[in-house]
Amino acid sequence: MNRPRYALYFVPEEGTPLDLFGASWVGRSCHTNRHMAPASLPLEIEELRLKYMADPHRYGFHATLKPPFAMANGGHSKKQLSDALSAFSREQTPILLPPLTVQALGNFIALVPSGEAPLVHRLAEDCVRQFDEFRALPSQEELAKRRAASLTLRQDAYLQTWGYPYVFEEFRFHMTLTGRIDDKDERRILQEALQLLWQELPPQPIYIDAVTLLIEESRGESFYVLERFPFARG
Repeated sequence: MNRPRYALYFVPEEGTPLDLFGASWVGRSCHTNRHMAPASLPLEIEELRLKYMADPHRYGFHATLKPPFAMANGGHSKKQLSDALSAFSREQTPILLPPLTVQALGNFIALVPSGEAPLVHRLAEDCVRQFDEFRALPSQEELAKRRAASLTLRQDAYLQTWGYPYVFEEFRFHMTLTGRIDDKDERRILQEALQLLWQELPPQPIYIDAVTLLIEESRGESFYVLERFPFARG
């Protein structure tokens, strides 16, 4: 059965410079589900951007806190998840991120903190643990797809226990800007273009100040925002 999936992400507040930068680059706002376009780019850059934009476009500009999951059976509902997120967020304090930089993470490009961010790691860990009761177990097909990435023993253990291999010690906060780019020259060209665009934005403090609930109504469709839960403390 093709069930909806939910995800807990950090999504910048709609209309902020970070939101507009990311949404225009990936080509869609996950707040409004409307298509967007970056400012005019050289033809070579625009062609490369489009070549590697399928997944970022579908997921929207975000950083993962708890990866996508189908709702568990046994009385769990979207309203219960929303209520739990509301209570959780009332106890959270906004977290100031170290300045973000454009970097290559393996074969894809992302915005990542320039320094350590232990409070962000703790927030992601809390999201993974505290909302796991809402997660349905993955299918064997989903597990096999993840294991095709040659996981380490620890990653495979996390996959079995938490449904995703890159949690806890394997977690790294990042805001994805491209899909997988195996061609080193194309990856370098896009990274340099993104660095130039990022440097054009005025320096600004960036806070994780909310957890956002998104939904993928049917597998393969675009994720969009259901509700944003601002942190109440601070």
